[in-house]
Amino acid sequence: MTTNILLVGGMPRSGTTLLSRLIAEHFHIPFSPETHYFTFAYANGRLTPERLPKEVTEEPRVATAYSRIGDRPRGVDTFRTLLREILGDAKTIGEKTPAHLTSFPEILKEDAHVITVVLKRDYFEIIESLRKVHWNNASFWTNLRRCVRYHRIAHTTQRQFPDRLLVVDYRKLCENEQSVIIALSKWLPRGEHSCAQKIFDPEVEPWKKNALRAPEVIKRKVSLDRVHFWLMAKLCFVVSNIVYPVKPVHRQ
Repeated sequence: MTTNILLVGGMPRSGTTLLSRLIAEHFHIPFSPETHYFTFAYANGRLTPERLPKEVTEEPRVATAYSRIGDRPRGVDTFRTLLREILGDAKTIGEKTPAHLTSFPEILKEDAHVITVVLKRDYFEIIESLRKVHWNNASFWTNLRRCVRYHRIAHTTQRQFPDRLLVVDYRKLCENEQSVIIALSKWLPRGEHSCAQKIFDPEVEPWKKNALRAPEVIKRKVSLDRVHFWLMAKLCFVVSNIVYPVKPVHRQ
C-alpha cells in the first residue's frame, strides 16, 4: 500500500499551522512537525542536519528521523522515508513546512500520491506578522518580493496540477471555516488517525500559539509611517491576483 501524503505550504505567517491543525482534526490525518527537508536539509547534495533550524533539531521525533535517513540522496523517496520514521505507517500522513511550496512542482511531478494545499493571505497582513517573529529580519521589500514569488509558484503549479494543488483563502477560512472544510472534503483523502497529536511545541515556537485558537480575521491599525507600505502591499496583492490568478478550493 502506498501512503498518501498531504503537504501544506505557503508564505510563513499565512496560516499554514492553523490549517494543518484543522485538517488533522477534521480528516483524522496525522501531521508531522515541520521538517524543512526541501529547504535546509541538504547542502551540495549531502544531508547536513546542522543547517536545520533549532526548532527541528529540538523536536525528538524529527531529529531521530533525520538520524535514520543517513546518506540517502535528496528526493521525494527519502522524504517519504523521513515522514514514515516520524509518523509511522498510516494510510494518509501530512506535513507542513511553508517554504516547501517552492518544491511542490518537483514533488507533484515525481509522486502521484501527493496532494498539496496552499494558503493565500493578504500580503500586508503577512508582512506585519513577520515583523513580530525573531527569526525574520528581512526588509519589507524582501518579504513583499517573496510574497509575490510564492503566489506566482502557486499559480503555475495549480495550472500544471489543477487537481493536486488546492488553494485556501485565509480570510474565507476565518469567516466560514466549515465551508472551507466541506470544500476540502471533496478533494482530500480521509485518514484513520484519531489520537490527539502535537504539531508544534508552543514553548519552542511561541509565535504559533494563535494556531491553537479558532481562525479569526486580524484587524490591524495602520500607523501613518506605514501607510505607504500598506498601499504598496495592497497594490501588489491585487496585481498578483490578476496576473497570477489562483482558484481557492471553495470556488471550484
